[in-house]
Amino acid sequence: MAFVIANYLAPGGYQFSERLEVEPSLGDIVMIGDDEFVVGAVLVPDYWNAYGEVNQCRSAQVVLAYKAPESK
Repeated sequence: MAFVIANYLAPGGYQFSERLEVEPSLGDIVMIGDDEFVVGAVLVPDYWNAYGEVNQCRSAQVVLAYKAPESK
C-alpha cells in the first residue's frame, strides 16, 4: 500500500500534516474549521520511500491560499 504525507502551509503560517492515499491537486478545497482554502501549489518528489516491508510513502508540500468569495 502506498500513501502520501501531505504537509500543509496555510496563510498566517498555520501548518498541519495529513495522511492521504493521493496527493491533493491544484484547486482542491481544504477546510480548516469553518474556513475554506484552495490548494495553490503542490510540491511532490518523483520517488517513493520504503516504509516498513510492504508500504511505500512520499511527502508532499502543499501551499494553501485564501479561497475567493463566490459571487451569487
